[in-house]
Amino acid sequence: MVSLLNLAKYSKTKKVLVENGSLELILEVAQNGFKMEARQHAAGTLFYLASVDEYRDIIGKIPRSIPVLMDLVLDGTDRCKKNALVAILGLLMYPENHWKAIAAGIVPLLIDLLRSCEDLVTDSLAILATLANNPDGTMGILSCGAP
Repeated sequence: MVSLLNLAKYSKTKKVLVENGSLELILEVAQNGFKMEARQHAAGTLFYLASVDEYRDIIGKIPRSIPVLMDLVLDGTDRCKKNALVAILGLLMYPENHWKAIAAGIVPLLIDLLRSCEDLVTDSLAILATLANNPDGTMGILSCGAP
């Protein structure tokens, strides 16, 4: 998985990864990888791929992409959680992914993180601020009783 992570850092190889069907493989490792370190690297790889506008849409169209990242936020190591959060933030740069994240339950997850994990406050707030930029996100945040 480290090899894919390193390849995802470069614009030319990002295209090769996405066009050759690696997204499903990366999501499979993120969801079911034997070692948490591999799952962490998969989340990091998704972060790098989500830095490309058109790939945000492609990744977001895979139904399990946001839920898998959210599971890593819940169950991963601190580094894994951070990678998953920044990958989610990258996906939210494409507005169509907002409602997908809200439907997956991202807002309650983030509210819980704000209350329980000091190290992830900045990333959680960045995601909430991004979601709050559209009416659906604002309503999602308010309906969770967020302060």
